[in-house]
This record gives sequence, C-alpha cells and structure tokens, in this order.
Amino acid sequence: MIIKLGNGSIDIDEKVKNLLNNKVLLIKITMEKGPCTDELCPLIRKVYCEINDNYKFDNTYKIHEPVKIEMYNDIYNSINKERENIKIKKGFKGIEIKGLSLISTV
Repeated sequence: MIIKLGNGSIDIDEKVKNLLNNKVLLIKITMEKGPCTDELCPLIRKVYCEINDNYKFDNTYKIHEPVKIEMYNDIYNSINKERENIKIKKGFKGIEIKGLSLISTV
C-alpha cells in the first residue's frame, strides 16, 4: 500500500499493516554515540520506530488513514523536500525503514 506524502511516498508492506492493527507506528530519529573511544567522534543518526496504542506527541506529523503513522516534522520534511519513496517492511529484527535520507534531519 502506497501513501502519498507531499512530494514523496511511503510504501507499507501488508505484513506491517496487519501488525499495526489500528495501532500507531511512531517513526523518529535517535542519536547514538559513534565507535570512537574519544570525545571527537560525531553522533550517528539512526531511524527508530515503535508501535504505540495512541499518538504520543502534539507537535508531530500524523497520518490517520489507511494506517496510523506518527513522525517527527523533520522526517516529513525530508520525505517531502527530497522526494523520497521510503519502504516500511517487516524484517528479521522487527520493522525496517528503507530509503530515508537522514542528511536533512536533525
């Protein structure tokens, strides 16, 4: 199922759609410490997602139909401005998000 999102789109796998079952998929960016042992190593941006019963935040971009998705505005802006077509699918380690550029996100 493809959801048009500004100039980009989100392609959601049927397995993820069935997994959500009227719950909310929260997509956010986390910052993790790099592999360096000193303090000069930059933080690494990673995409993180979780499934919640309801929307968690007030100042986020929300999709209500056909599935419930909540994402930070930086992620929406990245999809819209970069004309990205991201894919959300179920993988071995849980839900995987592919095709999202983290360069323009904070």
